Amino acid sequence: METFVSEVLAFKFNGNWHAKRAAIKEELSRLLSDCASRPSFLRAKAYSSLRYDSDVIFWLMSKDPDEIAKAKAAIGSLLDGVASISNGFLSVYKQSRQHEPSHDNRFFVAYPMSKSPEWYLLDEAERKRIVSEHVKVATSSQNNNGISSFTTESFGIGDSEFVVIYELADIAKWVAVTEELRHVEARKWITNERPILVGIDGLEHV
Repeated sequence: METFVSEVLAFKFNGNWHAKRAAIKEELSRLLSDCASRPSFLRAKAYSSLRYDSDVIFWLMSKDPDEIAKAKAAIGSLLDGVASISNGFLSVYKQSRQHEPSHDNRFFVAYPMSKSPEWYLLDEAERKRIVSEHVKVATSSQNNNGISSFTTESFGIGDSEFVVIYELADIAKWVAVTEELRHVEARKWITNERPILVGIDGLEHV
């Protein structure tokens, strides 16, 4: 099982962005392409934000924390003076199955989550049973048309305990799956699920 560091960064543009956007977008695309070509990276992508609280979202996932730090610094340097960071999630992903990029999954959701102390006091077998129900409902839903999920952990390094990252093809179907999951037993122990970041693949809309 390989371990990756995941960094999700959201930025909000200021009034200086439009004058410099073409050159900066070109440099950002070059930077992400370079990162994605390295064997250590599992993801190096940019998304145009669909929510009000950010304009662009970056997702970096690498086996090498130094590579994450370098890419993060390079993005910050390129956006210096034209944007400020609005949110970010640092977490760790333990890969148990291979995730191949899908051209159909154009949308990105980063979903932070924390659970109550009572959850961790449950017997391990009981927790596994409850999680299995959650997974079964999500994967068997007729609205789950190839949603890809990455459950990452942020205990001790982030403001939430988990950051679940999704790649999906259809926002409406994603909303339907999420509504179905509101009815599972695991909901009893969820204490926080925000801020959620939502984006569409690429920099065309920024």
